[in-house]
Amino acid sequence: MSQTKYEPFLTIEIDHSYFNGENQAPISILPTNNTTHFFSRYGLVVKQEQGTIVLFASSTVPLVGLFEKVVQDAEINSLDFEMRTEDVFYRNYTDLPVGSNVSSIYSSAGTLDQIEQESIELLPEFEGAQYFDVIGIIQIEVKDLIKILETKKIAKFISKMEARSTFWQYNVFNLNTLNGLAIVSNSGTRFSGPTEVLFSNGWRGLQFASMELIPCREFYSNSFGLVGNGSLIMKGLPIPSVETMEISIIDAVPIAYSSVFVYL
Repeated sequence: MSQTKYEPFLTIEIDHSYFNGENQAPISILPTNNTTHFFSRYGLVVKQEQGTIVLFASSTVPLVGLFEKVVQDAEINSLDFEMRTEDVFYRNYTDLPVGSNVSSIYSSAGTLDQIEQESIELLPEFEGAQYFDVIGIIQIEVKDLIKILETKKIAKFISKMEARSTFWQYNVFNLNTLNGLAIVSNSGTRFSGPTEVLFSNGWRGLQFASMELIPCREFYSNSFGLVGNGSLIMKGLPIPSVETMEISIIDAVPIAYSSVFVYL
C-alpha cells in the first residue's frame, strides 16, 4: 500500500536582526481560524517552528488548479496568519514607531517583482493600534501564490525585522575625580561627557551619552571601556539590557534610550 507523499509549497520565515542570525525570533506564525478551516478542507498540512511556518500538500494535488478554483468561487482571497510572541520585551528591541503600541500587516501584494529571488520579502505597513496580543498579520494573496506556483517553485516569503536603535547612557558612581574621562569602544562609537547628574534618589553620578544611535543586539561583538588620565579604569563595561529602554520626549520628539549604572 503506497504512502501519501507530502511536499512543501509555501514557507514563511521571520528574520530579526536583533538575534545576529544566531537564533530565530521568538515569534509564532499561526494561521487564522478561517485559514485553518481552509487547510483542513483541502488536506493541506502545516508544520510550525519558532519564527517559521511551512505548508505541505499531497504530491497528487494539482495546486495551481486548486487555488484557481478557490479564486473563481471567491472562497478565500488570502491565506492569513497571525504573528504572536510571549517575549514581553519584543517591542523594546524591535524597530517600531517610538512610543506607539502598533501592529503590522505584511502582505504579498505588490511583491511579485521579486519572484526571481530566492525569497520574497514582505514589507510592513504599520497599523494605528495593536491587535491585542497579535503583533502582526501576514497575508499571502491567493492570486500571488498561483503566479509563483506556476513557475514550479516553492513560494518562499520572508519578513525581515530590524532591531531598534537607542542612545546609550552610562551612569558612573563612586568615581574619584580624574582628568580626561571618556568611554572608548573598538567600534569607534563616540560618547559625550562626562556630565554630572543628580538622580531622583539623591545620588550624584557622571553620565556619558552616546553621540549616535546604537542598534540593539542579543550579543555584541564590540566592547566598551572607561579610561581616565590615560589609563584604563574599567574594561568591558556592561551592555545595556533591552529591559532598561525608556522613552524621553525632547523638543516634542520621542527618543529611545538605554541606561547602564556602573558602581566602582
